[in-house]
Amino acid sequence: MDQKKIGRFIAQCRKENKMTQAELAEKLAVTEKSVSNWENGRNMPDLSLFKPLCSLLNITVNDLISGERIDAANYQQKAEENIINTIDYAHKQAHKVSISIIPLILILIIMVFTCYLIDLNQMKQGKRTIFSTWGNKYAPIVEVANPETDTEEFELITVLDKYIEEEGKKDTRNYYGDEKYFYSYKIYDISENKNNYEIAMILCYKTCYLENNEVKTDSSGNLPCKITIEKAKDKFVVTEMTSPKDGNEYYSSMEEMFASKVLKEMENYYFDGSNLLLDYSLQQKINLYYHLND
Repeated sequence: MDQKKIGRFIAQCRKENKMTQAELAEKLAVTEKSVSNWENGRNMPDLSLFKPLCSLLNITVNDLISGERIDAANYQQKAEENIINTIDYAHKQAHKVSISIIPLILILIIMVFTCYLIDLNQMKQGKRTIFSTWGNKYAPIVEVANPETDTEEFELITVLDKYIEEEGKKDTRNYYGDEKYFYSYKIYDISENKNNYEIAMILCYKTCYLENNEVKTDSSGNLPCKITIEKAKDKFVVTEMTSPKDGNEYYSSMEEMFASKVLKEMENYYFDGSNLLLDYSLQQKINLYYHLND
């Protein structure tokens, strides 16, 4: 299909019918620039415009596609050629569109992946996400104290860490020899009531052992819990660790344990990327202990 030849033919027929580009454009409900582009061979009219355009120019669709008026003797032959040319043209146009879309899709994928990496970095720093690729319900980990400026809260967290590690050792069964308990956690809230502190958190843990120079996992889990720490004689002591009941009482016990705001944030644990962050932190500790990065 010769676009330039067709364009010259459209211009010729338009002038023969004493129409300006603006008048033809108005009759076809297109812009004057579109008509100009047709006549200059830059592009073709849309297929839906072929019949009304030919009607206005007093030509046949066969004439339009041929770029010239076809006499009766050659009409059948030209019609067959034009059918093939039209199908070929449509195929090429579709191919052009598909090729032009591919870079856009690649750019979109790169943009989304970049936003994801930025959000992941924000989450690793305990900050809210910027682009919400993990969902805008991500709740940053409660910032723990600076040992130089908040000595009391830092001591609170130190006691918490020591307690979790000791409890983890108690639960380690050592069925496979030298098993090691690893943990990380996300604190959602620290509330103070007189000399008591209540810490709402989700504990992520793994018990691992080495077999044939390969790290195996004996047990693992993610446990919502509330830890009560009492301050007595300037010392912090863990007095209670509460976790939700199993089975049908799980959700009712969660509601009893945590404030509604905390509970709502915990419900997004598996959807906002928090579980992946804790698992990443856990894996770093495991790698360091077993020298997996050496």
